[in-house]
Amino acid sequence: MIAESLRLQQISFNTWKEYYLSRSLKMHVQALEETDYEAIIHSSANVKDSTKLLLRKNVSINL
Repeated sequence: MIAESLRLQQISFNTWKEYYLSRSLKMHVQALEETDYEAIIHSSANVKDSTKLLLRKNVSINL
């Protein structure tokens, strides 16, 4: 019972995290689309990896 509860909590956390990252990326991309920049999005399912937006002017932003 406890293991099942912890598993469900982990699934819930992962779903929330994916939703948050997805929403955050959409907002950043929308902001970039309103400028002259072209963004290339590199995302990873690994929690420890950071997601980066690489801009045309060789600027790297860690989210």
